[in-house]
Amino acid sequence: LCDMRMNALPSITISQELFSIILEKLNTLQKEESAKQGIQTVKNVFTILGIEYNLQNVLDEYFTILGKYCDWFTFHYEKNENHFRLVFETELGPEWLKFLRLYVHAILHSLKINADNDSIAGSVMIFEITNVMQCDAT
Repeated sequence: LCDMRMNALPSITISQELFSIILEKLNTLQKEESAKQGIQTVKNVFTILGIEYNLQNVLDEYFTILGKYCDWFTFHYEKNENHFRLVFETELGPEWLKFLRLYVHAILHSLKINADNDSIAGSVMIFEITNVMQCDAT
């Protein structure tokens, strides 16, 4: 099942060093535009796999999978009633962290969810989300 998820859309593997160099060359607007592509990527994967596009599935079926198998980051989240705390940790550098922040915000906005707070401390990025009513979380 995981292989099917990982291969739902074509992808390539490049070195972290090369990817970091590419990110450093992009200005803020270019990073924002690239991050917004993440929305369509997630939606395409979910459509192919027959997964409903909602917060719980994005957390469990996208961010968790990327964290486990793609080395983008390590990821976990905590849920307490309607409050979510998303924690991403990466060693891919500050430019990657800036991009990742834009990427996660874009996906959340596409779900009509605004993070109440997001913060970066070293290599850790945390998003705090409250009042999520559309989530099918258990």
